[in-house]
Amino acid sequence: MGKTKIRAADVRDDFPEEKRQNDRQSHLWAHLAIRPLSFYITPFFVNRGISANVVTGVGLIVLLSAFAALLATPWNAGLLVVGAVLINIWYLLDFVDGNVARYSNLDSTFGAFFDWYVGVIYHVGVPLCVGIAVYLSEAFTILPVDPVWWLVLAVVMVLARLLRRLTAQKVSLLSDGSGNGGELSTIEMVAGAATSFKAPVLLVCALIGAVDIWLLLYGMYNLAAAPIQLLLNMNRLRA
Repeated sequence: MGKTKIRAADVRDDFPEEKRQNDRQSHLWAHLAIRPLSFYITPFFVNRGISANVVTGVGLIVLLSAFAALLATPWNAGLLVVGAVLINIWYLLDFVDGNVARYSNLDSTFGAFFDWYVGVIYHVGVPLCVGIAVYLSEAFTILPVDPVWWLVLAVVMVLARLLRRLTAQKVSLLSDGSGNGGELSTIEMVAGAATSFKAPVLLVCALIGAVDIWLLLYGMYNLAAAPIQLLLNMNRLRA
Protein backbone atom coordinates (compact mmCIF):
# COMPACT_ATOMS: atom_id res chain seq x y z
CA MET A 1 0.00 0.00 0.00
CA GLY A 2 1.19 3.48 -0.82
CA LYS A 3 1.73 6.17 1.71
CA THR A 4 -1.46 7.95 2.72
CA LYS A 5 -1.68 11.35 1.13
CA ILE A 6 -2.34 14.26 3.43
CA ARG A 7 -5.17 16.72 2.91
CA ALA A 8 -5.66 20.38 3.71
CA ALA A 9 -7.65 19.37 6.81
CA ASP A 10 -4.66 17.39 8.10
CA VAL A 11 -2.37 20.40 7.76
CA ARG A 12 -4.95 22.66 9.39
CA ASP A 13 -5.47 20.27 12.33
CA ASP A 14 -1.70 19.98 12.83
CA PHE A 15 -1.22 23.75 12.95
CA PRO A 16 -0.13 24.85 16.48
CA GLU A 17 -2.53 27.05 18.41
CA GLU A 18 0.31 29.34 19.49
CA LYS A 19 1.12 30.02 15.82
CA ARG A 20 -2.55 30.67 15.13
CA GLN A 21 -2.61 33.21 17.96
CA ASN A 22 0.58 34.81 16.64
CA ASP A 23 -1.06 35.20 13.24
CA ARG A 24 -4.06 36.89 14.84
CA GLN A 25 -1.81 39.27 16.74
CA SER A 26 0.88 40.18 14.24
CA HIS A 27 -0.09 38.88 10.78
CA LEU A 28 -3.74 39.83 10.40
CA TRP A 29 -3.91 39.52 6.60
CA ALA A 30 -2.25 36.12 6.84
CA HIS A 31 -4.70 35.05 9.54
CA LEU A 32 -7.70 36.13 7.47
CA ALA A 33 -6.65 34.90 4.02
CA ILE A 34 -3.11 33.67 3.42
CA ARG A 35 -2.78 31.05 6.16
CA PRO A 36 -6.13 29.37 5.33
CA LEU A 37 -5.14 29.30 1.65
CA SER A 38 -1.70 27.90 2.52
CA PHE A 39 -3.34 24.84 4.07
CA TYR A 40 -4.66 23.89 0.61
CA ILE A 41 -1.29 24.45 -1.12
CA THR A 42 0.86 22.61 1.43
CA PRO A 43 -0.29 19.03 0.58
CA PHE A 44 1.02 19.47 -2.98
CA PHE A 45 4.57 19.76 -1.64
CA VAL A 46 4.34 17.33 1.29
CA ASN A 47 2.79 14.52 -0.78
CA ARG A 48 5.65 14.81 -3.29
CA GLY A 49 8.36 14.84 -0.64
CA ILE A 50 9.39 18.40 -1.45
CA SER A 51 11.23 19.97 1.47
CA ALA A 52 10.50 23.30 3.10
CA ASN A 53 13.90 24.63 1.95
CA VAL A 54 12.98 23.87 -1.66
CA VAL A 55 9.69 25.73 -1.19
CA THR A 56 11.64 28.68 0.24
CA GLY A 57 13.99 28.50 -2.75
CA VAL A 58 11.06 28.51 -5.17
CA GLY A 59 9.68 31.50 -3.29
CA LEU A 60 13.01 33.29 -3.65
CA ILE A 61 12.93 32.74 -7.42
CA VAL A 62 9.38 34.11 -7.53
CA LEU A 63 10.43 37.12 -5.46
CA LEU A 64 13.45 37.90 -7.65
CA SER A 65 11.22 37.57 -10.72
CA ALA A 66 8.89 40.11 -9.12
CA PHE A 67 11.81 42.51 -8.65
CA ALA A 68 12.80 42.10 -12.30
CA ALA A 69 9.22 42.80 -13.40
CA LEU A 70 9.01 45.93 -11.23
CA LEU A 71 12.33 47.26 -12.54
CA ALA A 72 11.18 46.67 -16.13
CA THR A 73 7.93 48.63 -15.74
CA PRO A 74 9.39 51.86 -17.23
CA TRP A 75 9.50 49.96 -20.55
CA ASN A 76 6.34 47.86 -20.08
CA ALA A 77 3.73 49.34 -17.75
CA GLY A 78 1.84 46.06 -17.47
CA LEU A 79 4.76 44.47 -15.64
CA LEU A 80 3.93 46.58 -12.60
CA VAL A 81 0.87 44.44 -11.94
CA VAL A 82 2.78 41.26 -12.81
CA GLY A 83 5.41 42.15 -10.22
CA ALA A 84 2.77 42.89 -7.57
CA VAL A 85 1.03 39.56 -8.28
CA LEU A 86 4.33 37.67 -7.98
CA ILE A 87 5.03 39.37 -4.65
CA ASN A 88 1.71 38.12 -3.32
CA ILE A 89 2.51 34.62 -4.58
CA TRP A 90 5.81 34.79 -2.69
CA TYR A 91 3.96 35.90 0.43
CA LEU A 92 1.75 32.81 0.17
CA LEU A 93 4.77 30.51 -0.31
CA ASP A 94 6.40 32.13 2.73
CA PHE A 95 3.65 30.55 4.83
CA VAL A 96 3.56 27.30 2.90
CA ASP A 97 7.23 26.52 3.62
CA GLY A 98 6.58 26.83 7.35
CA ASN A 99 3.63 24.46 7.08
CA VAL A 100 5.75 21.95 5.18
CA ALA A 101 8.54 22.11 7.78
CA ARG A 102 6.17 21.64 10.71
CA TYR A 103 4.10 18.88 9.15
CA SER A 104 7.18 16.99 7.95
CA ASN A 105 8.94 17.46 11.32
CA LEU A 106 11.99 18.70 9.41
CA ASP A 107 12.53 22.08 11.08
CA SER A 108 16.18 23.12 10.95
CA THR A 109 18.33 26.06 11.98
CA PHE A 110 19.43 26.55 8.38
CA GLY A 111 15.83 26.45 7.17
CA ALA A 112 14.81 29.07 9.71
CA PHE A 113 17.72 31.29 8.68
CA PHE A 114 17.03 30.81 4.96
CA ASP A 115 13.37 31.73 5.44
CA TRP A 116 14.30 34.78 7.54
CA TYR A 117 16.90 35.93 5.03
CA VAL A 118 14.47 35.75 2.11
CA GLY A 119 12.08 37.82 4.23
CA VAL A 120 14.79 40.47 4.61
CA ILE A 121 15.24 40.50 0.84
CA TYR A 122 11.49 41.08 0.51
CA HIS A 123 11.35 43.98 2.95
CA VAL A 124 14.43 45.64 1.42
CA GLY A 125 13.87 44.86 -2.24
CA VAL A 126 10.19 45.68 -2.74
CA PRO A 127 10.25 49.37 -1.75
CA LEU A 128 13.56 49.94 -3.54
CA CYS A 129 12.29 48.37 -6.77
CA VAL A 130 9.02 50.30 -6.58
CA GLY A 131 10.89 53.55 -5.88
CA ILE A 132 13.27 52.96 -8.79
CA ALA A 133 10.38 52.08 -11.13
CA VAL A 134 8.54 55.29 -10.25
CA TYR A 135 11.71 57.36 -10.55
CA LEU A 136 12.67 55.96 -13.97
CA SER A 137 9.20 56.01 -15.46
CA GLU A 138 7.81 59.15 -13.80
CA ALA A 139 4.50 57.27 -13.84
CA PHE A 140 2.22 55.11 -11.68
CA THR A 141 1.60 58.07 -9.34
CA ILE A 142 -1.33 60.36 -8.62
CA LEU A 143 0.24 62.91 -6.27
CA PRO A 144 2.00 65.99 -7.75
CA VAL A 145 5.44 65.14 -6.38
CA ASP A 146 8.77 64.98 -8.22
CA PRO A 147 9.54 61.24 -8.79
CA VAL A 148 12.97 61.56 -7.19
CA TRP A 149 11.29 62.08 -3.80
CA TRP A 150 9.51 58.74 -4.09
CA LEU A 151 12.90 57.10 -4.58
CA VAL A 152 14.26 58.98 -1.56
CA LEU A 153 11.26 57.87 0.50
CA ALA A 154 11.83 54.24 -0.56
CA VAL A 155 15.45 54.40 0.63
CA VAL A 156 14.45 56.01 3.94
CA MET A 157 11.71 53.38 4.33
CA VAL A 158 14.28 50.59 3.98
CA LEU A 159 16.75 52.22 6.38
CA ALA A 160 14.03 52.73 9.00
CA ARG A 161 12.94 49.09 8.65
CA LEU A 162 16.51 47.81 9.04
CA LEU A 163 17.06 50.06 12.06
CA ARG A 164 13.97 48.61 13.72
CA ARG A 165 15.10 45.04 13.07
CA LEU A 166 18.63 45.67 14.33
CA THR A 167 17.26 47.32 17.47
CA ALA A 168 14.89 44.42 18.16
CA GLN A 169 17.65 41.84 17.69
CA LYS A 170 20.07 43.69 19.96
CA VAL A 171 17.43 43.95 22.67
CA SER A 172 16.76 40.23 22.29
CA LEU A 173 20.46 39.48 22.82
CA LEU A 174 20.68 41.75 25.85
CA SER A 175 17.53 40.37 27.47
CA ASP A 176 16.36 36.75 27.56
CA GLY A 177 16.79 36.06 23.85
CA SER A 178 13.10 35.49 23.30
CA GLY A 179 12.85 38.42 20.91
CA ASN A 180 9.44 39.61 21.98
CA GLY A 181 9.50 39.75 25.75
CA GLY A 182 6.14 38.05 26.12
CA GLU A 183 2.74 39.06 24.83
CA LEU A 184 2.62 41.74 22.18
CA SER A 185 1.47 45.22 23.07
CA THR A 186 -1.46 46.83 21.24
CA ILE A 187 0.96 49.07 19.34
CA GLU A 188 2.97 46.05 18.17
CA MET A 189 -0.18 44.20 17.13
CA VAL A 190 -1.31 47.18 15.03
CA ALA A 191 2.18 47.45 13.53
CA GLY A 192 2.19 43.75 12.66
CA ALA A 193 -1.22 43.99 11.04
CA ALA A 194 -0.09 46.97 8.96
CA THR A 195 2.98 45.11 7.73
CA SER A 196 0.98 42.01 6.83
CA PHE A 197 -1.17 44.02 4.41
CA LYS A 198 1.86 45.42 2.54
CA ALA A 199 1.72 42.92 -0.35
CA PRO A 200 -2.05 43.06 -1.09
CA VAL A 201 -2.14 46.86 -0.76
CA LEU A 202 0.72 47.07 -3.27
CA LEU A 203 -1.32 44.98 -5.72
CA VAL A 204 -4.35 47.26 -5.33
CA CYS A 205 -2.19 50.37 -5.81
CA ALA A 206 -0.53 48.82 -8.88
CA LEU A 207 -3.92 48.05 -10.42
CA ILE A 208 -5.04 51.68 -10.06
CA GLY A 209 -1.64 53.17 -10.95
CA ALA A 210 -1.09 54.78 -7.56
CA VAL A 211 1.99 53.12 -6.07
CA ASP A 212 3.03 56.50 -4.69
CA ILE A 213 0.18 56.06 -2.18
CA TRP A 214 1.71 52.72 -1.17
CA LEU A 215 5.14 54.31 -0.75
CA LEU A 216 3.65 57.15 1.25
CA LEU A 217 1.63 54.88 3.56
CA TYR A 218 4.42 52.44 4.35
CA GLY A 219 7.16 55.05 4.28
CA MET A 220 5.38 57.10 6.94
CA TYR A 221 4.54 53.92 8.85
CA ASN A 222 8.19 52.86 9.05
CA LEU A 223 9.35 56.35 10.00
CA ALA A 224 6.78 56.49 12.81
CA ALA A 225 7.34 52.91 13.94
CA ALA A 226 11.12 53.20 14.37
CA PRO A 227 11.14 55.59 17.38
CA ILE A 228 8.08 53.89 18.91
CA GLN A 229 9.74 50.48 18.76
CA LEU A 230 12.93 51.96 20.18
CA LEU A 231 11.02 53.27 23.21
CA LEU A 232 9.23 49.94 23.71
CA ASN A 233 12.50 48.03 23.59
CA MET A 234 14.18 50.44 25.99
CA ASN A 235 11.33 49.86 28.45
CA ARG A 236 11.86 46.10 28.15
CA LEU A 237 15.53 46.48 29.01
CA ARG A 238 14.61 48.48 32.13
CA ALA A 239 12.10 45.84 33.27
